[in-house]
Amino acid sequence: MQINFNTIWIGKPRIDKNVRRILDQNEKFLKFDIVCFLNDFDMKISAIMPITIIVPENGFNVQFDVRDIQNNDIKAALLHHFKSRIFDQNRSILIGNFENKIV
Repeated sequence: MQINFNTIWIGKPRIDKNVRRILDQNEKFLKFDIVCFLNDFDMKISAIMPITIIVPENGFNVQFDVRDIQNNDIKAALLHHFKSRIFDQNRSILIGNFENKIV
């Protein structure tokens, strides 16, 4: 299974270097946790799974969106395991900040 991570900043990126460093670390830890969890999740899927990482405008809780995942078993497992890290706000927020996408 291949995971395609996309990162979107909500609002403007932070100016403070220490805050940006913490957010970058939180993003890397979340990606690592997702990859490890899905590797342990015994599924033989050859498709590419898109996961959008959302970096907040305020605070340090980096979240991710599971609405683009097609496999319902994986989506349910991620929802159960990462309850506090799921982006549950309106999708229009992501669309409105799409120009803040980090490549």
